[in-house]
Amino acid sequence: MDWEGWGTAPSGHDAANLYLHSLPVPDLAERVRQEFSHILDTSTGRVGELTAFAKLSRSGWLSTGRMSWRTVI
Repeated sequence: MDWEGWGTAPSGHDAANLYLHSLPVPDLAERVRQEFSHILDTSTGRVGELTAFAKLSRSGWLSTGRMSWRTVI
């Protein structure tokens, strides 16, 4: 991932990014969440998840109807 415009990624961002992109496939999303729960279910993992969500939101990926903020929060 290119962090040139974003700086250092928060802890858990990569796992969160994988999870968020897997949400359109519920079985896959559940598996990703389970495999990375030791990262995502922490306070720093939550920051990583929210950061990944914000980045997706800015990219327009959310406007495709694949995901909404309600899916994540």
